[in-house]
Amino acid sequence: MADDAQTPPAQDDKNPLDVLEELLKDSGSGSGSGSSGGAAPAKEGELTEEELAQKRLEFEQKKADQAVVDTADIEKQKALLETITQTPAYQARVQQEEAAVEQTVKNEEAAVGFDIKQLEHDKI
Repeated sequence: MADDAQTPPAQDDKNPLDVLEELLKDSGSGSGSGSSGGAAPAKEGELTEEELAQKRLEFEQKKADQAVVDTADIEKQKALLETITQTPAYQARVQQEEAAVEQTVKNEEAAVGFDIKQLEHDKI
């Protein structure tokens, strides 16, 4: 049996991690920490079905709690955005943008009819 525990890594079909887990399992069973009987014992590092179910419940609870917190934060941000549009600085910026658009429109209207026409040239 000792020879089976120390198989050479010449087997290409096995994952190196699986081989290492097998070696650890074999060395652990020989050290006196044998299985205590009962149903199929889970590998070390794996969770039982009850533990998985408990973790899922905890995750769902945390997810629901976070959704409540996120909703409250979103409402605060919306309220903040509403107050920003009422500030004098925002109103001044909007007026400046409107004035710039109006000036552009006036310049375009004033330029109508001042096209340079060249003889024997076609516009493309």
